[in-house]
Amino acid sequence: MTLIRDIIGAPESPQVDCRAWITQAATLASAPARPVRRADITRIVGIGPAYAAKLRGAGITELTQLAGADEARLAEIIDAPAWQRVNYGAWIAQAKVLLGEEG
Repeated sequence: MTLIRDIIGAPESPQVDCRAWITQAATLASAPARPVRRADITRIVGIGPAYAAKLRGAGITELTQLAGADEARLAEIIDAPAWQRVNYGAWIAQAKVLLGEEG
């Protein structure tokens, strides 16, 4: 346990309970995987509440729909300023990964 404390640079303090972290990590590692909620498009990196609202307004409410979407259509829906450089292809790829698809 001293190793974890050394790695994160935590002071010797009762506020940092490395034993609790180890216990929680072991519990999470042994827990069954949670099923992907198909409607949770905000699990995609880069899709926050504002973009999710735009996508839902255009009828894209599930990861399956996002995975099958066209980049040009997503760009049209989001209408982000050029300086934001949204990677719609990455959104589609992430949706496919979350759904267990390849590609």
